[in-house]
Amino acid sequence: MLNGYAPKYSIDSRAKAQVVAEHNAWKLPSGAKAAKLLSGDGTGSVAGGGNLGNGTTTDLVAAYNAANCKKPKTTVNWKPALTAGLQTSAKNLATELASTTGAGVLTAVGTVK
Repeated sequence: MLNGYAPKYSIDSRAKAQVVAEHNAWKLPSGAKAAKLLSGDGTGSVAGGGNLGNGTTTDLVAAYNAANCKKPKTTVNWKPALTAGLQTSAKNLATELASTTGAGVLTAVGTVK
């Protein structure tokens, strides 16, 4: 549990989805498993790398496959085209985002009537 909520998956590869997940960072609560970051029905694909779980390089698909019988494929038939400005490493991602994202960070601009 984290703040009263049970961790759920972050990436879903159901219904033949083809997901590219690169250079992401997750802060997992104590006892949470990297295998729970992914969900799928065995028909989809998840490709990518450079992902971190609690600062450690994490192979999401390998972790998921070790814990589940419905295994996603690890290849996709497309390549991300809109990559300008994206991070090339997840190494400092958690630190960089800590001051610009999350509850209580964003403030409203303008007046709601």
